[in-house]
Amino acid sequence: MSSHSFSSRMKKNHLDQFYTIEKCVENAVDQIDGILQHVTTTIDSSAGTNYFCKYLKSKYPNIKTISYDIDPPINCEGQVHKQDFLKLSKSQTNGVTLLGFNPPFGYRGVQAKKFIEHGIKVFYPDIIFMIVPNMISQSRYSGYDLILHEKLRANSFVIPDGTTFSFKCTLVCHSRISFDAFTSIPPNVQTK
Repeated sequence: MSSHSFSSRMKKNHLDQFYTIEKCVENAVDQIDGILQHVTTTIDSSAGTNYFCKYLKSKYPNIKTISYDIDPPINCEGQVHKQDFLKLSKSQTNGVTLLGFNPPFGYRGVQAKKFIEHGIKVFYPDIIFMIVPNMISQSRYSGYDLILHEKLRANSFVIPDGTTFSFKCTLVCHSRISFDAFTSIPPNVQTK
């Protein structure tokens, strides 16, 4: 597989589709294992191949997963609702809810911020667990604490044609609930 420049990939990828490589998804999920033990529902705002939810279900079979994508690929794992996430209206979830995972970034991260802000408005998740461009990785959301901030390795993505792609990104986790009562939080996750 080869890597492409930003401008050449945008010509081929008008929907801003970048699928997170499986190993990157697994490493990300494993970092918040202690938190995920308490999650009851996961909403993936831009599911792509849906590997994020597939991997979660393999580790936590009782987690309910809801996946959306504006243009899910034919080879996606499990059920993905063909839906523009930004057009969803109010929704109710029960229990501890996580919003994830790899939204479209858009120019200067504007689209990623829209996905996060819309997810907060529609689902009011307890946890926001996202890959975002570095330029917005320090963004704060009212009522949420940033508990994880980790830069991703190069070549963490693949575009629909199978070409690997490198973009400066960060894995972030914001929480509006305290995990003080939970016991198995990994040492690299900061809680308040």
